[in-house]
Amino acid sequence: MYAKYIHQFIAVSAYSKQHLISDFGTHIVKRIKIIHNGIELGNYIKKKDYCIKKEFIVACHLRKEKGIQYLIKALTQLTLEEKKDLKIDVYGEGPFEEELKKMVKDYELTKVINFKGSVSNLYEIYYNCLLYTSPSPR
Repeated sequence: MYAKYIHQFIAVSAYSKQHLISDFGTHIVKRIKIIHNGIELGNYIKKKDYCIKKEFIVACHLRKEKGIQYLIKALTQLTLEEKKDLKIDVYGEGPFEEELKKMVKDYELTKVINFKGSVSNLYEIYYNCLLYTSPSPR
C-alpha cells in the first residue's frame, strides 16, 4: 500500500531483494539497491596463508531467525576432547542475545563460545580467521 511513496528500498543481499519484490511487487525493482550487510567490500583483503585451527566466527544480528541456538545445541553433542581447542567468537548484538548467553552458560560452553558484541573492523576479523559459520536455517 505504501510502496508507491517509498523512494528507495535497501536490501542487504540478493535474497533480501527477492523478498522485497515478493512483499511489495515487481514495480519496485528499479528502486531497490543492494548494500551487502552495510559493509564496505573494498576493505576486505584476500587471504593468502592458512593455518588449521579450530577457531570459528559468527557475525550477525543476534535474533532467533539466525539459528545460533542450533549451533549451541549441536556443540553439546561433542565430547570434551573434541571441544578442548574449539573456539567460536560471536560478533553482533540483538534481541536474542541474552537467551543465547544463557544457553551457553546452561550448556557449560563458556570456554568455547565468546560473545564479542558489535565491532567496526569486522573485515580485519574475517581476514584473521579461517572459518566462518552461518547457522541460519534459511
